[in-house]
Amino acid sequence: MAADAADQDILDAELVDDDAVDWSGTALLPASTRSHHPRYLVDRHTVLAPGELPPTAEDQPRYTEADFRISADTAQRRARAGADNTRINRAAAIRRFEQWCAAEGRVARPCTDATYLEYAAHLMRQQPSPKADTINTYMGHIWRWQPPGRRPERDETLALLDTYRRENPRTNRKKQAPALQLSDVLAMIDACDESTPTGQRDVVLLGMMYQMLGRRSEPAAVDIEYLEVLDHQVVIDLEMDKTHQDGEGLDLIRLHDRPDTQLVRRTRTWLAWLRQQGITNGPLLRQLSVAHNLTKRARSAGPEARLSPAAIGERIKVLAANAGIRKPATITSQGIRAGASTDLAEHGVRGKQLARAGRWRDDSAIPEQVYVRPLIDPAVDPFAAVPAARPGEPAQEAPAPA
Repeated sequence: MAADAADQDILDAELVDDDAVDWSGTALLPASTRSHHPRYLVDRHTVLAPGELPPTAEDQPRYTEADFRISADTAQRRARAGADNTRINRAAAIRRFEQWCAAEGRVARPCTDATYLEYAAHLMRQQPSPKADTINTYMGHIWRWQPPGRRPERDETLALLDTYRRENPRTNRKKQAPALQLSDVLAMIDACDESTPTGQRDVVLLGMMYQMLGRRSEPAAVDIEYLEVLDHQVVIDLEMDKTHQDGEGLDLIRLHDRPDTQLVRRTRTWLAWLRQQGITNGPLLRQLSVAHNLTKRARSAGPEARLSPAAIGERIKVLAANAGIRKPATITSQGIRAGASTDLAEHGVRGKQLARAGRWRDDSAIPEQVYVRPLIDPAVDPFAAVPAARPGEPAQEAPAPA
């Protein structure tokens, strides 16, 4: 009799795929729809010890609306999760994907494998050809945005991207921003009109960014109440940076005064002007109008008062152009971090000391491998050592080395 009951239990078992099980729906089945015998739920991952029975629909939790709701505060924290730049880039990638899907008559979320694959190909067809790593980053943002359990398969897309890399070798190259070394930074400072509030702000930005080997997000994050100007140095208590995203282990940044950048004097001048405007706390760097006045946004008490990292990046380009600085590649704010790193390395500051100056991890290879740029003087012609010859005449012998 016991054997018959056990056989009946097994006959009632239901083998299902993971993706086909709606656990919440099964758990909430009304009693009238249940069979007389318990309905066992098993899948290929089920492991049963001797005498153990599979779980039944009745064993599943009974969810209510409370199990799926989060508070407004939690929703806001969730929206802020991750670094600012990552959130901005992710939102932009998703927005472009949604616009493309709308124009193509496709569903953006959850999308099909074919839609995901076709959008990758769409990006590859753009001109000028985007970087392979850029496409990969965009597609990663879109994939993670899809609902868990309903995300598209990526194997074909990754294979398509591998082919794109082979057929477009230039898209694999990493273009580095040209280094803006001390001479460049000083030229940019000299081109600023320090009789205006805009010039006073810009020279502080340039000097501070150079001496702290700053990412553009870092001077943007400096707050007046966490800034101390001493007679011989400017001390910054930065809340966090890319390496120390929770702030733990981030030391005070001490920028010693120099006779060329004159950061102490210039920071005091800028702070004095802000005090005249009634600003004694909050962001150090703020937006100014063309008439050198604080904008309405810059006078606000919220985060919008802060000069954004993107605005700082654009300002560095303008200041370089004002100084007449020309480089073989596009100038970006990253060039100041690279220029300061290169200057330090050329004068013997390397290894752990260099890493700490730029707030990299002590064991990071990035400063030496990425930011210290080997310098090739564009004015030096290697063929200068070869004597010139007139047409039809043999070249003269080069003088013997001394």
